[in-house]
Amino acid sequence: MTAQTATKTAPAPKSLKPCSCRRFEVGTFDADQPDAPSWTTDCDRSTHRLFAQGHDAKLVGFLVRGQLDGYEVRSTEGGVSVTYPDAVAAAGTISGALAAKARNMLRVAKEKADAKAQREAEKATKKAEKQAASKEPGKIKAKVGRWEVEGTVTEGRLTYTTKSGEEKTAEVGKWSSIA
Repeated sequence: MTAQTATKTAPAPKSLKPCSCRRFEVGTFDADQPDAPSWTTDCDRSTHRLFAQGHDAKLVGFLVRGQLDGYEVRSTEGGVSVTYPDAVAAAGTISGALAAKARNMLRVAKEKADAKAQREAEKATKKAEKQAASKEPGKIKAKVGRWEVEGTVTEGRLTYTTKSGEEKTAEVGKWSSIA
């Protein structure tokens, strides 16, 4: 038996191509407004694959932010421009996984916006309730020394009742209003 020698051949070099995220842009694409704003990812990378490392996520975030800001999404390849109805449709032209990622990012962004609006509404309600409570005729919350009290103000003097039931008066400068 004779031993055979194995020879390795080097794989053919793959050609570099531009990262796919560079073909997308968001903005206002109106023929009547040629100077309307538009943005791209400003990607200048070349890769053997479809995207440079991490640029698939970069693209999805870019498309979602553009949609949330109210801009149109389009891609240009080979001189042909295609406008998409939303970020999910644009990402879907590349893969279903990117479309799912865009859909999830939009859902999370809307949930955050709804939660923020809810917090702001609750904050405004509390503020209105606090102002309404302080609008009782002559009644205010104030701090006398280190104690918080509720009383009435007459000519700059605060008249209040202590916890023990004793009525006291604090002169101007000896008390401060609590908002």
